[in-house]
Amino acid sequence: MKNLICLIFINIILLVKIQAQSYTYPTSKTVDSVDVYFGKSYADPYRWIENLSNTETINWFKAQNEYTEKVLSTMPLLPKIFAEVKEADKVRKIKYAKIVKRDNGYYFEKRTATEQKSKLYFMPANAITEKLIFDPEKFQSNKYEMFGWDVSTNGKKMFINLSEPGKELGLIFLYNVENNKCIDSLVNARGEYWIPNKENQFLYNLSASNDIHSMDATLNTKEMLYNNGVSTEVFSNALYPTLGILPEEYPFIVYFENGNYMFAGRGTVDNNQHLFYAPKTALYDNKVNWKLFCTTKDKITQGICVGNDVYVLTSKNNDKLEVVKYSLNADGVSQPKLVYSPTIEVLKTISRSKNYILIDGVVDGLASKNTKINLATLQVSDITTPLKGIVNVSAWGEKTDNCLITNRSWTTAYNRYESNVDKADFAKSKFYTEVGNTGLQNIVAEEVEVTSHDGVTIPLSIVYDKNLLKKDGSNICYLDGYGAYGATIEPYFSFANVSMLKRGVVLAYAHIRGGGEKGENWHLAGYKTTKPNTWKDFIACGDYLVQNKFTSSDKLGGTGTSAGGILIGRAITERPDLFKVALPRVGCLNALRMEYSPNGPVNAVEFGTLKIEDEAQALAEMDAYLHIQKNVKYPAMLVTTGFNDPRVVSWQPGKFAAAAQNSTASNLPVLLQVNYKGGHFGSANTDDGLKELATEFAFILWQCGYKGE
Repeated sequence: MKNLICLIFINIILLVKIQAQSYTYPTSKTVDSVDVYFGKSYADPYRWIENLSNTETINWFKAQNEYTEKVLSTMPLLPKIFAEVKEADKVRKIKYAKIVKRDNGYYFEKRTATEQKSKLYFMPANAITEKLIFDPEKFQSNKYEMFGWDVSTNGKKMFINLSEPGKELGLIFLYNVENNKCIDSLVNARGEYWIPNKENQFLYNLSASNDIHSMDATLNTKEMLYNNGVSTEVFSNALYPTLGILPEEYPFIVYFENGNYMFAGRGTVDNNQHLFYAPKTALYDNKVNWKLFCTTKDKITQGICVGNDVYVLTSKNNDKLEVVKYSLNADGVSQPKLVYSPTIEVLKTISRSKNYILIDGVVDGLASKNTKINLATLQVSDITTPLKGIVNVSAWGEKTDNCLITNRSWTTAYNRYESNVDKADFAKSKFYTEVGNTGLQNIVAEEVEVTSHDGVTIPLSIVYDKNLLKKDGSNICYLDGYGAYGATIEPYFSFANVSMLKRGVVLAYAHIRGGGEKGENWHLAGYKTTKPNTWKDFIACGDYLVQNKFTSSDKLGGTGTSAGGILIGRAITERPDLFKVALPRVGCLNALRMEYSPNGPVNAVEFGTLKIEDEAQALAEMDAYLHIQKNVKYPAMLVTTGFNDPRVVSWQPGKFAAAAQNSTASNLPVLLQVNYKGGHFGSANTDDGLKELATEFAFILWQCGYKGE
């Protein structure tokens, strides 16, 4: 008996040893590399991965991806879930994207359930027939994807932004709508908008390079005017050196149809604008006498010029934002006049119809409150609809009070309606799409408040099938968050999520600090030196889900995308015991080195700079890569990157994955998946994008021990 016990014990040891060695990752060498900031040293043993043009690095990424694909191909549920999300994509037979109204009709993107990419169409104003304008799959052997477009006021000409998949920078394709022919093309350029009532003129931003791994592609860009075949530089640091445009700031010009003034700005990721103004007729002068309108200290996020008046959103005196009116003339800017200051909702966007300023507001990020301001009387009144959840109202332009209204919630599929806000009518839009069986019958959303580490309460949305939830900790839970730039996670419903919900998975969304759910102060409470609140709020939400038996730490998955990589990366390095699986998606995971990446300098206003001591320390604190420690049992990880990603360069996820693979003491996989067909927003091809989503779902179920089919 004693010998039998010893044999069993030995077998257990051998089994554990085999399991611990079950993942043999491609070799990730280390180097002696140390940075010193303000007297503190930071080791960076995987610095060599930053050289994305080096053959060794390129081969390392390929080897990592090949190994990942080999491991993921063994997931038992992947084929079935992929088939399910493909079927879910067909529930809505037609999918519309961007819609633009012009005098002669509507221009829009559309994709049917059987197509891989959206195409551009035109529909006359008083008809339901459509004309195909542009099919990217038939343009230059399907080499490019669309990532933006605009059409002239009379609808006769368009520009279309095209890029290699994921790069978001390539060329502008100028198109004659009437005869379906190319007029011109511009390289290293991104079109912005067509100048109102100018058939041959639009504004675009010009870069020195379209190499998304080069700093040159994002520094010292120029605002250009295209005028009937001739391009002219109209706003840049080189042209206006006294205006202080920094190399990382992108210059832009805003031109209003019925405003007497145009505005030029120094763009960054900061929502608060630094703007200059001039009469819009001066656009064609050799040099414009730009005058200062506001700095970022005025906290103006958006504005609309109506004649000599400017209506702006500002958080200077109300962190929920308010509408303020300025008047412009040759002598300067008038004192501001308060037009509307909310008490409940956070103001998000404004647009202009013929007679109104339209305002979208959100209460706690969960439900909309929409208002309108009469331009003649400045009277403020509500815009009422029979819709619940998130309701966005967008003007169809400045010649009509007809508006497009969109609606969605955690349990309401996205759809479109129309209204005349002057007459308060309401109807389904011609772009309303019928849906089949949504799978929503038993899905409910629960809204709770979670107490964070410092006593602040954090909104948490919990979505689940009421017939499958067991409050005993046995449900798998997938917790998502973002927490940056003042962005809000607003309710939405994805048909693909039914694949998870029908298996009893709880989907949870943490409305953490750094976002904008409760206003600008909510954003600033998870920003630069206060950034730890972002991941600590996320951890508090995870703890709540476990303590209240929605799930357990053995069945809790977490994710964050892009800037949300800071969130999930630091959550699992601070509390690895809380999560069974983590999915950092195209994530910022090496924040200390962010300024050395092409998109890094422009983000310093949000996260901090190495040039300031307390901000450098904050960057080190939010750096998940630096917080990976040896012999810690980290969760299973599926770390993703797009090799053409111009926003979060691939070495950020790459370095983090290498460190985690060589440090984790758990027998759980740490996989790096590299998308060579896409960038920051995944693949342009529908099936490839759905495969990515199915892989994510299957990985969570696999690692959380799901036993069903």
